[in-house]
Formats: sequence, structure tokens, C-alpha cells
Amino acid sequence: YIGLEYADQGDLFHKVRSEIGLDEPIARFLFFQALTAVEYLHGKGIAHRDIKLENFLLCSTYDNQSILKLADFGLAKIKSPETALRTFCGTLNHLAPEVFYAQIRDHKAYSEKIDMWALGCTFYTLLTCQAAFIRTPKEEEVLINKIMNADYPPPRRQGVPVSKEAEDFTAKLIAKNPLTRLTAKQALQHPWVLMGPNDIALAQKVIKDYSKTLIDSNDNDVNKAAALPYQEDEEFEIAVNENLPMNPPEVV
Repeated sequence: YIGLEYADQGDLFHKVRSEIGLDEPIARFLFFQALTAVEYLHGKGIAHRDIKLENFLLCSTYDNQSILKLADFGLAKIKSPETALRTFCGTLNHLAPEVFYAQIRDHKAYSEKIDMWALGCTFYTLLTCQAAFIRTPKEEEVLINKIMNADYPPPRRQGVPVSKEAEDFTAKLIAKNPLTRLTAKQALQHPWVLMGPNDIALAQKVIKDYSKTLIDSNDNDVNKAAALPYQEDEEFEIAVNENLPMNPPEVV
């Protein structure tokens, strides 16, 4: 068996769909958490390569707040001088232009900035409940052309334009040129993020309190494990006494 943490609030996709997009203060509270997760990953040299709403899980804290967790690292890769990012992978309507260019220009490498593009697509849907780049059957060429030109409709929620700061934030994340696209660190300093200090303060508190809860919980688990009654295994004693191999033979 594999024991996994239970995300009792489901994923971000279903939350956005049920509420037909999120009000900007709620979106800020959640997206700040998403940015901090990606900033941490990129600081460790890791590119996720499949960021989207479905891969952000929501868990309840002790005071019924929502803490966001980035999941599904199946396509993630550590970037190093020895290994470049070249694989054509991810979710099609969240792929950055340079992922396509990597395939058509002699397998040219791309960078972790592809995650920032995907975050931009995620942010767009977070507010509007619409995809920035809509995938329709038999029209993949049209979709790819729009992606490679960063051609997406202005973000609107149920026909109402989002704030100017949110629109600017979207444009700087879904920027065609990865060199001008925001980094996670820069995104955390964008005016749209900073214009809601109460939302950010709450998000920071939730992250800090939850982290402390995990540390305390781990300490308790260690103490409980140390207090367990220990009984020597008879087979273990026989193996030691008879100098039998402790590990199973390797399978070739």
C-alpha cells in the first residue's frame, strides 16, 4: 500500500469551475501560494513542466483555511550543466512557445520559464473559468499558432473585464519571449500581488502555521516510534547467528 495525504477540498480546477472563476482577493490568496511553491522549485533547479489547475490540490488547515499544494512531478526534471530541458512534454494548451521551438530548431533546450507561462495560463483560468488557449478537436494547428504568438483573448469573468493589474500580470506571465517573461520571484513583486496585502498576509500565515504543524507532527511521530515495544525477530536472530545473507540476492 502507498499512503498519500488526503486533499479534502479537491483540486483547484474543480473549485474554479464550481465558482465560475474566482474573485480577485481569493485568487490572490491562492495564487500567491502557487507562486511560492514554484519559486521554491526553481530555486532548487527543478522545472515542474506540467503546471495546471488540476495539479494544485487543496487541503484544509486546522482553522478551515485552504492550503495549496503542487502535485504530479511525473514530468519534473532537475536542471544542471549536464542535463538540459528538451523533452516535448506537458499539457498542450499550457505549453510555452519555446517547447515547440525546441523540437523544430535542432532540439534546442528551453528553461524553467516554461513553468511561468503555464502559471500564466493557470492564472487566466483562475479568474475567468476559461482557457487562455482553447483546444478544439481537429484544430491543433490553430491552437499551436495562437500559443506561439501569445494570441489569447483579454481575460474576462462572465463578460466583465478583470482589473488592469490582473490583465497586466497575465500579459507578463504569458509573454512570448521567455527572456522578458516574469520569474517566480519577480511575479511575487508584481503590483497585482502587492495590491492585496491582507490576502498575502493570510496566505503567508497559512503556509507558516501549516509548516509548523507538519514539523510538530513529525516530532510526535518520531517520539511515538521510539516508545514502541521492541521484540527481536527470531528469523533475524537465526540469520545473524548462522551468517546467512541479510539481503535478498540481486535480480539480474
